[in-house]
Formats: sequence, C-alpha cells, structure tokens
Amino acid sequence: MTEIFNGVKQLGPLEDALKYYRICRRLAEYLVQSESQLVSNSRDIDDILDNPSQHFNLYEFQDGLVIPYLKSEEHMRMRTKRNLYLVDLDDQGKLYDKKLAIFGNSVGRAIAKQFVVGGIGNDITMVDPDTVSGSNLNRLGVGNDQIGEVKVLSTALELSKIDPYCIYRTSAQPYQLGDFGKDTDLVVDEMDDVRSKVLLALDAREKGVNWMMATDLGRRAIVQGSHFKAGKDDRLFGGKISDREASLLIGCDITPKDEQRFLRKIIGVNNILKEPDLVRSTHQIKKGNLEGIPQLYSTVTKASAYMIELARPFLLGRIGRSFREVFEPARLTRHSTTKQKFNDLRDIVSILFHP
Repeated sequence: MTEIFNGVKQLGPLEDALKYYRICRRLAEYLVQSESQLVSNSRDIDDILDNPSQHFNLYEFQDGLVIPYLKSEEHMRMRTKRNLYLVDLDDQGKLYDKKLAIFGNSVGRAIAKQFVVGGIGNDITMVDPDTVSGSNLNRLGVGNDQIGEVKVLSTALELSKIDPYCIYRTSAQPYQLGDFGKDTDLVVDEMDDVRSKVLLALDAREKGVNWMMATDLGRRAIVQGSHFKAGKDDRLFGGKISDREASLLIGCDITPKDEQRFLRKIIGVNNILKEPDLVRSTHQIKKGNLEGIPQLYSTVTKASAYMIELARPFLLGRIGRSFREVFEPARLTRHSTTKQKFNDLRDIVSILFHP
C-alpha cells in the first residue's frame, strides 16, 4: 500500500521574515507585482514583510533544508503565472485539483516532475520497487549522492521542494490492486513488467479511471491513452491486446519469449522496425552484455513532455476518446543507404523471429 511521503514537514507560519529576507523579499515583490495587475491599490512590499505569518509558511525537508514559501494559493499562482494564455486560469485550477497515480519511476519520474512543475495534480501517487543505481543515472537526472536511494522517495523529495502543498503518496513495493482508487483522475503506466502493465490497464478499466502510457523507443516516443471513464472505451492498449490475451498473460505462466511477443504487439512492429539500433542493443541483454533496455535521457524527457501535452486536455475532458500518437524526430537524424537499410531489416528479422 502507498504511504504519504514524510520527508517534508511544515514548521508553521513564518514569524521572522528577516532570517529569510532575501527569499521573502523576492516573493513579496512577486506578490505586489501580481496584485498590481489585478487591483488598483496593491499592498506594499514592506507591509508583507512586516506580517510574514499572514503570507509565508516555513518548511523543513529531509535533507535539512528550511525554506519559506508563499501560502498555498499564492504559491500556485506564482508558479503557474507564466502558463497564462497558454493555459486558461480556470483550467489551471481544475488541473491542480486532479488526483494522479504514476507506476514506474524512470520515465515516471520525468512525468511526475512535468505534472508538478506544470501545476497539474495536488495528490500524486508514485509506485516503484527499484532503487537508484549507477546504470540508471543516465535517465533519472540525479547525482551519485542518490545511488541506493528508493526511486520514489528520491522523486518525492525533489518534487516537494517544487510544491510542498501537494500530497505525495509513495510505495516501494511492486504494483498492487489497492494502490489507487476510483477517485483517481488518471493512472500512468511506465512499468517494464508486461504482466503488471496488463493488470494495471484491467484495474483502471474496472474502476473507470482514464489510463495513459508513454513509451520511449530509442529516439522516438509513443504516447497513448484509454478513455475508460464512463465506459467510453473498454479496449486494452487501444485494442492492441484482446481480453483473451490479457487473461493468458495474468492467468498462467508465460515465457520471456511470450512477453516479448506481447510487447511487440503493444508497441507495434512497424515502430520497432524504425529503431534498428534499439533492437540490436536490446538483443545484447540476452547475451548478458547489458543490464537493461537502453534509454536516452533526451527521449525520456521527450516522452514525458508529450505525455503532459496530451494529459492536460485529456484531464479537462477535451479528448473524448482513446488515442495513440507517435513522435519521431529520428526520421530527421538517421540517414541510411539502401545497403544499410537492408542490413537493418535483416538484423531485426533475425533478432525478433529467431532469438
């Protein structure tokens, strides 16, 4: 089960602004500037600094930092002000009130950060049993000091400094059916295990919770979503996996070869064919030459950014159907000769169908 992250605590309203004068003054300057655009008689900066308990809260974080913040509503207005005209003010408020659940914390970490920075969600569940290791530093964007830390706790600490008012729920256990409820607005699947992916999609459909998944595929990204809310669509993975196949996946023992077959169906062989380097690299896992599926931080970031661009209208009810979008800058960066294309196709066919 998920637990509320306890790596940050509110020390209470800030009484002494002078101790944190530099930060508080800049926050007060923002507040005065913001209000001057809304009302004719804005407050004076010195008045705000003279009454810190009315405007600031003090938070202490797990790593010892103590930081003042504007109170919740003013803090969120500050954080999202530059979103205006790209995101409607009323829409921004609706987005902040959403409850989210993210499963998997590599691409999932980038997605969670996109949500929080963008002011989307004030209650976020993150589930992943893995820890930060040397081999995943390339896509997590953290330093060596994080090695050995539980991924979701590391992510929650980072996000809590961006928005300490958001509720962060974490679980360092494998995905379980009780990790999210029917009141969740969106579940996001970024897990590697095929059986868990199917179970999560079935669970979301059963509870009527909309589902999304971003796949970083070499240098390309695929984002898809299922509109399970109100029973508008009951297909799994956009119809790529049937209910019968899902039952096979969760109801009996399957081989790694079976898992690969289901993954190919979910991703699409046509998309795999366009990433020969990834297929060759992935094949090295079977030979024991690689620890996991290769991922680029640039593609992880792209996948998370595309996810948020689609999640925003999806959460607002402006995408009323299931969808699947492929973003492929690789077509501009890879220039192959006819001979190279033939060799790529030969290698892919050999690897996929004659492992």
